[in-house]
Formats: sequence, C-alpha cells, structure tokens
Amino acid sequence: SSCGSCGNRCGGSCGAYSNFGNPCAPCNPYCYGSVEALYIEPDGVGRAYGRDFRVDVFDAEIGGRSTFGSVPDCVHGSEAPFVGPFDWDGSAFAADPGFGLDTHLVPGLPVAPADLSAFSNADFQTLSYRPRFWSVEANTTLVGWNMAKLLAGFRYMSYEERLVYYSQNVNQAGLLGVQTENNLIGLQVGMDLLYPICRNAYTDFRSRAGGFINLAESDVILDNAGTRVLRWSPDDTDIAGMFELSTGLRYELGQMLSVRAGVELWYLAGVAKEIGRAHV
Repeated sequence: SSCGSCGNRCGGSCGAYSNFGNPCAPCNPYCYGSVEALYIEPDGVGRAYGRDFRVDVFDAEIGGRSTFGSVPDCVHGSEAPFVGPFDWDGSAFAADPGFGLDTHLVPGLPVAPADLSAFSNADFQTLSYRPRFWSVEANTTLVGWNMAKLLAGFRYMSYEERLVYYSQNVNQAGLLGVQTENNLIGLQVGMDLLYPICRNAYTDFRSRAGGFINLAESDVILDNAGTRVLRWSPDDTDIAGMFELSTGLRYELGQMLSVRAGVELWYLAGVAKEIGRAHV
C-alpha cells in the first residue's frame, strides 16, 4: 500500500522511510545519548634509550566516550561521538655511583660522538614517556527496528607522544626531548547490533573501520654539557587505519535508561612514533 492509503492506521505517522521502507510502521522521532567510562591499556613494547633500564608497558587509564544523536524519521539520523582524552604515563630511572650507566643513542651526522658524552659513563639516568589520545566524529546513521544501526562519517583523531631522556655524569648533563603529534583525518564506517537474550537484557556488538590521512610532525632537541647540539622539526604525511571491535551486555532499567558493560579492542596503524630518533 501507499502512505496515502494508510489513513490513521499508522497512528498518523506514515512515512516512506519508517523502518527500512515500511510505509505503515509507526514512527516517533527521538534523540539519544550515552556516556561511557573506558578503561584502556596500550599494548606493545616499552621504550629503552638507556642501556640499563626501560619504560615497560603502561598501566590502563580511564577515559570517556560520549555520544549524542537523533533519528527524526525512525531510520535516517546523525550522531556525534567524542572519545577521550586518554593520558598514559610511563617513567623509569637508574642510578650507579660507579658511573657505569651507558646509552643506546648512536652518533650520526650531524651528531658527533662527543655530543653524547653526558649519556655515557653516567651515574644517573631517567626516562619519561607520555602518550595521549582523543577523537571526535560526525556520522550519518541508518537505523532498523531499533536493533541495528549502520553508520558512515568523518573522524578526526589526535595521538601525541612526549619523551624526555635525561642523563648526568661527573660534570655533565644531557637531555633528549621528542614531541610527536599525529593528526589523523578521514572517513569511517561502522555497525551496531542488539540481540535480546531475556526480558530487558541484550547482548550487543559494535564495530568501526576507517581510513585516514596522517599529518604528523615532530620536534626534537638534544642538549649535551650545556650546549644545544640539535634542534630538528621533521614532518611527514602517511596513510593510517583505525579498527574497533566491542561486545557487551546491556540491561534496560526503563524506557529511557539502560546500563552496559563490555570489552573493546582498538587497533591504530600508521602513526608516527618519535620521528627522528634513528637520526640521533
């Protein structure tokens, strides 16, 4: 039938877009929002600039994800999630009164062996390594029966790393500082599914995949024995990808409120990490 022949049988809500094209399905426009606490631990190797110590895997840190959206015709809508910020912090140090600490830094043009004198035969060294991540999205959505949602849209992600490596021996001090910024701009697609398991309880599945242009830049400084040896600011453009998978349990406390607990896996590929460290 056509919408014109439905009359009031749809509750006065006939629409060609209601529930994936069923013109006689009731349609009540609605808005929605969610606020989540995410407890995420990065995976991967640590950092080892000093020969005798390293920064190992970081502890998990808490960040947030806030999502607000609307569906004006029961099917087509939009939403805007914000994720983060996540701030991880790793640090380590070593001390040797016998001045036996050494370094993994290797000289190379324009850094001569004498420019790394404070990092060899040292009595104290410390390393601080701090990544940070956040993102914002703007998506269009396609919703069916309140149980499935497809989305596509724009996403911007920021991933930063700050590293400080300090060393001292009898009468010299050395400092290596590296700050790297990844600005990832691109498009993504995704899917959310709900599956009822009992009254008011559901399992869910969430997935995202995106391709991005990564505009990366870095700032590197090297000081040795009170002298600025190197100041370098390289930049690079590359292709990056972001993939997310999540599953969990959701329980409805009422018509307008639910709670959820689940697990998530993120994979971010193609980011610049400490640009230029191989040149020091």
